[in-house]
Amino acid sequence: MKLSRWTTWSEYSFRAQLFLILTLLTAIVTIIFTFSLISYERHSYQQQLRLDGQILATFLTRELQLPLYAENSEEVARVSSSIFTYKSINAIRVRNGKGQIMAEISRSPSAWNAGALSVIEAVTTSNISFSPEAQLLGETLPPGKLIGTVELSLNTLTITEQMQHFIKLATIVAVSFWITISAICFLILKQMTQTISLLLEGIGKIAGGDLDSRIMVANSAETGRAAATINTLAETLQLREEENHRLQLEMVNSLRLELDEEKTRHMAKLIQTNRMTSLGLLVSSMAHEINNPNGTMRLAGEYLAKVWKDAEPLLEETARDEGNFSLGGLQFSQAKEEIFNAIDSISRSSTRIERVVQNLRSYSLGDRSELRHDVDLNRVANSALAIVRAHSQQSDVNIAKTLDSELPLICGNPFQLEQVITNLLLNAVQSLPPTGSRRVFITTVWQKHDRTVSLEVRNEGHGIPAEHLPFLCEPFFSTRINLGGSGLGLYIANYIVTGHQGRMEFSSRPGAGTTVTIYLPIKSPETSPAT
Repeated sequence: MKLSRWTTWSEYSFRAQLFLILTLLTAIVTIIFTFSLISYERHSYQQQLRLDGQILATFLTRELQLPLYAENSEEVARVSSSIFTYKSINAIRVRNGKGQIMAEISRSPSAWNAGALSVIEAVTTSNISFSPEAQLLGETLPPGKLIGTVELSLNTLTITEQMQHFIKLATIVAVSFWITISAICFLILKQMTQTISLLLEGIGKIAGGDLDSRIMVANSAETGRAAATINTLAETLQLREEENHRLQLEMVNSLRLELDEEKTRHMAKLIQTNRMTSLGLLVSSMAHEINNPNGTMRLAGEYLAKVWKDAEPLLEETARDEGNFSLGGLQFSQAKEEIFNAIDSISRSSTRIERVVQNLRSYSLGDRSELRHDVDLNRVANSALAIVRAHSQQSDVNIAKTLDSELPLICGNPFQLEQVITNLLLNAVQSLPPTGSRRVFITTVWQKHDRTVSLEVRNEGHGIPAEHLPFLCEPFFSTRINLGGSGLGLYIANYIVTGHQGRMEFSSRPGAGTTVTIYLPIKSPETSPAT
């Protein structure tokens, strides 16, 4: 019997409604996300420009204390001109304590428009009683007295150009994303509704007593298997109507059990994949969140170093003329060393944070297909050891290493090889008994006879039964599946080693531990490692 493939109006309407809802939701989410991203980027650009202007204004106020107090307009103009060389400044206006303009420099007549981004900083007398102003004029000035203001108009042309480029790029990405998701949703809905309608039509005919009807679904997925099972059930009903109820229950129960098991296996795979994806996103987000404050800290440290470089000679001269004085609760002779050490510590700590974040991102988001011809397997092994020791959190596990000092360099991907060694070490640690000998050994050797380098990881754990050894590198096979094992560690490791034209060998006896050895050629691989 030939079934019609034409879609009825009610089915088409249902599909159209679902498609319209999904596309509208996708469009709304895309628009909201795009506008939020654009607003965030604009705010970030403005904040960075304002911060640069604030730093320059603060520096200018320090330089203008003496000229403003003396109302030396020529010196004020000269100092302002030296700062005006920065491209981020569009105009500078300096007023004295009476509000009179002492100097004004601008790149264009519209620099002081109402919409311009500006920074205003007050110029006050120094908090130190022996200030340069007091020594010059023979006066004792009250600290904090307003002697003028500095106003900077910031150049927003760069922000405008950057935002225009970013908006174009964000719009293109958003529209492409929306079109792609809409097309995928349409194809999925079309496939689902067509298959489901055929199944429902066939089931309805069979339920109505038309046992000659058959469901024609030409695929091997769950719907195809369900259709085949229902057709078989109809044939069985034709031959044995008296046993209909019993056979139907058996088939339904068998089908449900099979679907449940298949669903469980697929869900385990999806959960593991989602966990690994979330880990990558977490690392990327954490690196971004660390880099922002670290960049601010580095900029502040550089500014402090410049300020201290300018201030130290003045303070040294004051100490020589007036004697040692207190600075930050310490005598100046002690405080200057502490200040220098603090500034140096800020710079070194910021550089260290940046290096750690770069290593973390390189490990989790780096180019996994990049080949290097200077890979030191001993260094890779040490990096993997550091990761495992931090990850295992088992202080009673003794990991002993014996690394060949004459090991030659090989060609490969250090990130992928580090992942292989990390997986092998973690498997070795996890297979150790809770008591007794808890030792793991890692060894590297140069196999001169066949021009390969080998890395061996051996543990004194429970061992692996002989019947399991042939299946260790198959995906989702694990002897610890009930303890949280994913069955992907050795599969991925073997995939990477094979991509490096190497091989992996296993040796194990129940109760006597397990040894895993990988062999890697010294010559350059002809193909890239696994991506």
